[in-house]
Amino acid sequence: MSTEWKQPKHEQLDEGRGIQVGGATIGFSRPNQDAVVARTNQYGAFAAAIDGVSDSYHGELAANVAANTIQSVLRNCIPHKENLVESLVKANRNILNHPFVKNEEEASEAMITLAGIYQNSKGFFADIVQAGNTVAYLLRAAPRQRTELVKISYDLLEPDRLGMGILGIDTLHLPMQPGEQLILMTQGAYKPLLPHGEFSSSSDTLIMTTLRNTSPAKAATIIAKRAQRLASQSGQSREDITVAVLAIPGQLQEPDIVPETGADLRRRVKDQPLNP
Repeated sequence: MSTEWKQPKHEQLDEGRGIQVGGATIGFSRPNQDAVVARTNQYGAFAAAIDGVSDSYHGELAANVAANTIQSVLRNCIPHKENLVESLVKANRNILNHPFVKNEEEASEAMITLAGIYQNSKGFFADIVQAGNTVAYLLRAAPRQRTELVKISYDLLEPDRLGMGILGIDTLHLPMQPGEQLILMTQGAYKPLLPHGEFSSSSDTLIMTTLRNTSPAKAATIIAKRAQRLASQSGQSREDITVAVLAIPGQLQEPDIVPETGADLRRRVKDQPLNP
């Protein structure tokens, strides 16, 4: 497989069974050591927030090799768990075998949150695959015509037996409701936005309003720029910032009961077979 070093395009696509996807990346370092994937195919859509890691200043190469590999593997297949995991394993194998990295003593890898959304006769489903300290959030409906952001926490994820390199792979299979969205972020994005690990009421409201009222591509850009401003204002160490958004078509429906953060997501996962 070719690992030609190309910067992925950052554009909104709207073809994958009505699923919209978009991404944005902002580099504090030169060159940017993050990368973003936001793509659709005939089966659905997939997106990735990628943080390249290297002791030999090859982080930007690691990120972009990972992005190119993920797009190549998933271009013509259903973006479900098995294919997502395969793309991550191949991505880090290609990084380690790249001629710029292969002869280095220090490790080069990519920390990635990758998500795919697809539809079958039972509805929309998302598979989320994480390796490293990138994160995912779910935008869903809440009572009284509100929305809320829920973190896809580590206790919801299951370790995958394959793993990759020094990083383990964790996965989640999640039934999705019309109008829900997934937001993927690298550390440079979520650290300034979530200084205490959770959204504050002010950032929460702004981000949810942005997600509800703009396309995924525009939302990803606005959220990334807000993270950039907050990082600059707070004097935090400036890390590269990447955000990706996947959106299910339709309107959010107010739930019959008050959702418990995390608990009802665990019920969603438990009540559904892995391959519906």
